[in-house]
Amino acid sequence: EEMKEYKDRAENLMAQNHKFQLEQHEIDKEHKEFVNQIERERDSLTRDLEDVKLCKEGLEEQMKTVDDAMDNLKQKLDDLKASNDELKRECDKKAVEISSLQKMQVEAARDKNQAEHMQRFVDMTMKLKTQRAELAEKESLQKQLEDLKAENSQLKQQMFHSEMTRRELHHQARRG
Repeated sequence: EEMKEYKDRAENLMAQNHKFQLEQHEIDKEHKEFVNQIERERDSLTRDLEDVKLCKEGLEEQMKTVDDAMDNLKQKLDDLKASNDELKRECDKKAVEISSLQKMQVEAARDKNQAEHMQRFVDMTMKLKTQRAELAEKESLQKQLEDLKAENSQLKQQMFHSEMTRRELHHQARRG
C-alpha cells in the first residue's frame, strides 16, 4: 500500500516536472522572441540614428553653403556701396559741370561758336543720364540682396525647426 502511494506520488511529481519543463520551454521561447524583438528594434533605432546623422551632416553642409553665399553677398553689397558712393561723387561733380555748362550755353548763344558749346552740353547730359541709369541698376541690385538676406533668414529658421523636429523624434524613439 505504501509502495503504491510512493509510486502515485512519483508519477504525480514526474507529471508536474514534465508540466514545468513544458512551461519552462514556453518561457524560454517567449524570452528568445522578446530578445529578438529588442534586437530588431535596436537595429532599427541604430539605422534611424544613422539616417539622422546623415541628415544632420547634410543640413550642416547646406548651412555652410548658405553662410558662404551670405559672405559673398555681403562682399558684393560692400562693393556696391563703395561703387554707389563713387557714383554719387561723380554725379555731384557732373552737376557742377552741368551748371557750368549751362552758363557756357548762355554765353554761347552770343558767341559765333554756339553750336560747339551746345554739343558739349548734350554730351555731358547724356553721360549723366547713363550714370544715373547705372546708379538705379545698382540700387536695384542692392534691393535684390536685401531680399536674398530675408530668404536666407527664412531658410535658417526652417532648418532650425527641422532640427527641433528631428530631436523630438529621436527623443520619442529613445523613450518608445
